[in-house]
Amino acid sequence: MLRRTGYKITKRGKIIKQNTEHYLRDDIWCGSQLCEECNHVDPILDSEVPYYLIPDLDVVLHQMDFLKHYQTRNVIILQTILNMLRDENGFEYHRLRDLIKDQDKKFYVFSNEHHRASHVTRNPNETVRDRNMRSIRSATKWYSQHLLGQIPVYFVTNNIGTKQIALDDHVNAKTLDELIKSTGKSDLYDLVAVPTIEDGDINENEWLFPKHLTKAEITESLNEKTVKKGVFFKSRENYSEGNVKIPNLDYDILISGYQDINRALNGDEVVVQILPEEQWKSSSQFFADPDDPDLEKEVDNSEEGEKVPTGKIVGIIERRSFRRYCGVVDPDTISEDNVLFEPMQPELPKFSIRSGQLENLINKKIVVSLDTWPINSEYPLGHFIKILGDVGDVEVESEALLIQHNISYEEFSDDVKACLPPEDWHVKPEDLHYRKDIRHLRVFSIDPPGCTDIDDTLHVRKLENGNYELGVHIADVTHFVEEGAAIDREARSRGNTVYLVSRRIDMLPQELSTDICSLKSGVDRFAFSVFWELTPQADIVNTSFAKTIIRSVEEHTYAQAQTKIDDPERNDPITQDLRTLNTMAKILRKKRIEKGALSLSSPAVKFKREEENQDPVDVELYELRETNSLVEEFMLLANVSVAKQIHKTFPAFSLLRRHPPPDGKKFQALIDLVNRKGIELNIDTSKSLADSLDQANLENDPYFNELLRILSTRCMQQAVYFSSGSLNQSEYHHYGLASEFYTHFTSPIRRYADVIVHRLLAASISAAALPRTITPTNVERTCNIINRRHRMAEIASRDSTRLHTLMFFKNNSVLETARVLMIKRNGFSVLVPRYGIEGTIYLKKNGELIPGFEYDPQNHELEHDSGYKISIFDTVKVFVMVDSSKIANPKIVYMCVDPPIHDIPKICSKVKESKKEESKNIFNKRNRGKNGNNGGKKKNKKRRVK
Repeated sequence: MLRRTGYKITKRGKIIKQNTEHYLRDDIWCGSQLCEECNHVDPILDSEVPYYLIPDLDVVLHQMDFLKHYQTRNVIILQTILNMLRDENGFEYHRLRDLIKDQDKKFYVFSNEHHRASHVTRNPNETVRDRNMRSIRSATKWYSQHLLGQIPVYFVTNNIGTKQIALDDHVNAKTLDELIKSTGKSDLYDLVAVPTIEDGDINENEWLFPKHLTKAEITESLNEKTVKKGVFFKSRENYSEGNVKIPNLDYDILISGYQDINRALNGDEVVVQILPEEQWKSSSQFFADPDDPDLEKEVDNSEEGEKVPTGKIVGIIERRSFRRYCGVVDPDTISEDNVLFEPMQPELPKFSIRSGQLENLINKKIVVSLDTWPINSEYPLGHFIKILGDVGDVEVESEALLIQHNISYEEFSDDVKACLPPEDWHVKPEDLHYRKDIRHLRVFSIDPPGCTDIDDTLHVRKLENGNYELGVHIADVTHFVEEGAAIDREARSRGNTVYLVSRRIDMLPQELSTDICSLKSGVDRFAFSVFWELTPQADIVNTSFAKTIIRSVEEHTYAQAQTKIDDPERNDPITQDLRTLNTMAKILRKKRIEKGALSLSSPAVKFKREEENQDPVDVELYELRETNSLVEEFMLLANVSVAKQIHKTFPAFSLLRRHPPPDGKKFQALIDLVNRKGIELNIDTSKSLADSLDQANLENDPYFNELLRILSTRCMQQAVYFSSGSLNQSEYHHYGLASEFYTHFTSPIRRYADVIVHRLLAASISAAALPRTITPTNVERTCNIINRRHRMAEIASRDSTRLHTLMFFKNNSVLETARVLMIKRNGFSVLVPRYGIEGTIYLKKNGELIPGFEYDPQNHELEHDSGYKISIFDTVKVFVMVDSSKIANPKIVYMCVDPPIHDIPKICSKVKESKKEESKNIFNKRNRGKNGNNGGKKKNKKRRVK
């Protein structure tokens, strides 16, 4: 036993003495089948293998793709390495733990810190890291001696210096590069990450960018307040600029130009130096043009537009962008074993990757990991991981979207599946002891067609006093998802179910999501219910909550429920219930809108697909019915009621959802534009904005109000989850819903936020004990995770829609009416209402800029010297087609034919029209004050900010 004495500084600044005891043992197994000395039970490490590996921290931290490869087996993970990795990177620590659990990998954890023969004591003046490295070398030597030279035991590192120190200490050591080259396995060689080289270690004559501050310099500069810390976000409109968002700062810092961006990528945590005011710039007046990537480099935007706080990035704190990406290789850039990789996200630069099988990567969608960006490289460097499949295959492209947005889509592990109830699960008589049995009530569901994860049902009945009892019944997921169990940890990690056009990635195993928890009709199910007593005027008399047992009597689609409501010949009990609910929902909606709830808009489409190959054959806007609003109103009411209940009981750590008021600066440009049309937008409160939008109509332009709501939506801030104890109550407000309290309770099958809220609600009514892990700190951490996951799921879903839209237009070129959304010097963006798609029209023809255009940045207009103007909100006629000239990167192209900027390509002999009649000159009608609009007859998806 070793005794150690140390000292600790408490939070109050007191210094206390600490004595610790460290026990050493002689009976810790080596884990090898070759060993006859250790008294093993089922030793893990194989006997007939060429070598055992002991990786250092750098390898387990940066070479996880190599470690995960099926050929990498019989690896000894030292306790020292696990401890270091846990302190360095929690995510990689858990990934390594998962590898250790995989019995086929043969990863063995050796407790070298407690083994008498391998333990080392820290020397005076020795750093902790140096002591740890000596401990790793000691354990490697012990293994070689203990196994009597029967098998080589290699200490593996990425660092040549570390290897040399090991060799000097008589330890068998190899760099990972040397190890793989000795095997001759090129596929393993591809998986090796490029080692990071610090800026200061590269000859200054080779620098292509400014030098980054070191970690010590960053700390010093932050303390001296000469720099600020924030997160960098690349512009999707112009790739040569971005913004740094700094906490507690009311404005963003503009970063303009590749030198000032200084190798930062989207999402990186950076330090920025704010420039003197005389060096501030305005945002770029150009759209990013993928066919002219050098355009932004040539632009000087220092003299145009309103100057905003501008800075330059001087250091990187955390490379959050260094992860996996999907894309294609550019075959024109192949040089020996290197090639440039084009990621799917156009705002990202190309990566330089190395592979021994470049010829196999052409026209394939591949996965690449970004490793480093040295100061002497024009491109960031990465390594090849795997081929997904052929470019253009819908399943391959969908998988690429999931990887691109870091969405877990693997099969659920055995540990997770072990948490599931038995297949023959059913409600037992003893369940009635702690649940309210409401199977006698007429409960039913209303969902989209094809919905199998039914997590909400409704009922209504008239009471003797003339009021109504109304209930919302939500799947009681937490009964089957025990807090802290493997299934709970996996659900928290996933955050939510992800819906793509062609597939669904469940948060919970399908045994729960589509069966035991799904509130299907005709079977008994556990629910968590909210009950209200409402007057005929929809005033709430009282609210209660209960764990219940329900049996739904019928499942409806929105269309089926609407048909029942509208059919005067139907008067069965369920139809009468639907009509009562619909009447109540309309009253509740009217009250919400009178309070200031917003009705915003966002185009949403659905695809008709071929049964055989699932290719899209038509695109149409999603149609909303009264029954959509019916369900929405009662889900909103349930969420508000639950939010109030849990906050009343647990004000310090309730999981709530807030929607901050819009940023006035983002809205100002839109306010100025509509002012020119005689319309006033007031954003002081949600009520004033709602009233403004209701009154914003133009004669002869029925689509204008819809378009204005779409643009207003984009000026809004994101709604987010938060822990109630982290903010003042004045900041809880949900701007879009005009509600003081709001949360998510109604979809626990597909949202982890709702799972936490269910646990809080159960504890608040004494239906269950409050889990120990629900603390202010843990709730805040969970909110950060699910906010990020929610955002990634939204983007992935949107990108899936874009993918299928691209597939549709590969076989369907169309001439369509469009509306102008944004104007810049080199083009304008448009919305095509018929298909709910957006794109940019560049002022180019045959690759050359079209002469004669003058850009007015103050009025956001383009004027051609022939006399016509293009302004925001204008109606234009556009030709939409797919450019497949680059097989690996096809794209939708938009050309404006009215006004006559472009010609319809001659190769398109057949062009679809949204109208059978001949195309009329929309532009001339607009100039005569008779603004025609084909899109106004199709409504976009109305939504509320939730």
